Amino acid sequence: MKINALSSLANAKFMQRSVNWATKVTKTVVNPQGEKKLITNYDKVQKYYPLAFSVWVGIMQSFLTYKSKDMPKERKVPLAINIGIGDVLGLTGSLLVNNSVNNFTQRVQNRLEKLPIEEKEKLHLKNGVKTAIPFFISAFMFKYAAQVIATPLANTVNKYLEKKGIIKYSKKDPPIKIEETALSSLPKVPKN
Repeated sequence: MKINALSSLANAKFMQRSVNWATKVTKTVVNPQGEKKLITNYDKVQKYYPLAFSVWVGIMQSFLTYKSKDMPKERKVPLAINIGIGDVLGLTGSLLVNNSVNNFTQRVQNRLEKLPIEEKEKLHLKNGVKTAIPFFISAFMFKYAAQVIATPLANTVNKYLEKKGIIKYSKKDPPIKIEETALSSLPKVPKN
């Protein structure tokens, strides 16, 4: 007997509870045309998920980078600072463009209304657009725009913390002399 992993996952109790929670109507909103719209828990999650996910990824990335034993302290401290500054800038930038993103998403959804397809398909497309556009904008803000600005700022902060003695790096090894290398064990070539 072959067991389908996806169907057993979909039928699991925790998944059913998750679906029940997501589809639970929390309030009803009436728009100016008099149409009622049901607001579910999923609508709330869909709105804040891109920002929450991006911040969580940045926090975990910064934490794991700082705790890494494979990377020298001289590299992991500036990298952790860079990720932290990038998260703050990404969150700020995403919040600043939030209204513009919502307006753009609404315009795309309105255009989808004009497509000559079934109403059920339009609903799925509109829901996908409502999820995807804010997610892509947040990803762009966190992983590109904020990092371009954060890198020189993190370098400046790192130098300042090192200068003030808050972060102390190990002394750099003295330069290697030629005699100490493997080349010195080679036989010497006589000069002509």
